[in-house]
Amino acid sequence: MAHDPVSTAAGVALQPGLPGRCPQCQTEMPGSTCPACGLWWVFGGVEPLATDDLPAASQRLEIHLRSRVPLVFVAFVLPLGLLGLAAAIGALQAVVASPDRALYWLAALVGVPLGATVAFICLGRLLKDRLYALLPSRLEGSIVGLRVRVWKTWSGPWDGFQRIDVLVPREQIAGVCFSKDQGGGTMLHLIHRSGHTIGTGWSGSREDAERHGRAILGWLGVVGP
Repeated sequence: MAHDPVSTAAGVALQPGLPGRCPQCQTEMPGSTCPACGLWWVFGGVEPLATDDLPAASQRLEIHLRSRVPLVFVAFVLPLGLLGLAAAIGALQAVVASPDRALYWLAALVGVPLGATVAFICLGRLLKDRLYALLPSRLEGSIVGLRVRVWKTWSGPWDGFQRIDVLVPREQIAGVCFSKDQGGGTMLHLIHRSGHTIGTGWSGSREDAERHGRAILGWLGVVGP
């Protein structure tokens, strides 16, 4: 299958690097995330979507960006998180029961922060995955524009519990493209008229990514060759 960036992005050439200012709100950006509107601008390794086999044009769009968490991952992370929590609680209980034992204090100094850190990382990740499943990221299109309501999965652990809600004018969206995440999943991006790309923070199978991408192109009124 041929991938044509011109047909996908309606003549917009993809730009290398990150913009110095947010193309959406013109705010200075010290990094890849706009501090004002919250949009995440990505670059590198983007692959446009071919425009064959597109759905009929539609003025409205609603996509729920659901992520699938492998059971193997849950089966590994959940016990590890519980083990870390148990280790931290156990070390504290030992000190409370025998405060005169120096060995217990030494074990608590090591076991409590280590166990709490492991529990925080593992259980926090599972909590976020569950939250994303119950309240998935969404792309909602109308004749006015595309409302990007997505979780900040690209930032730090605490930022992952935050969502952005930005309305990008319809005429500012030129198409869609993809890139690969570290786990081999396909990430969905939006091509801005500036030639830069907006990350949705979602990744999944190539099949799901192309299905979402074709729905967006149908909303934009892009026609196949």
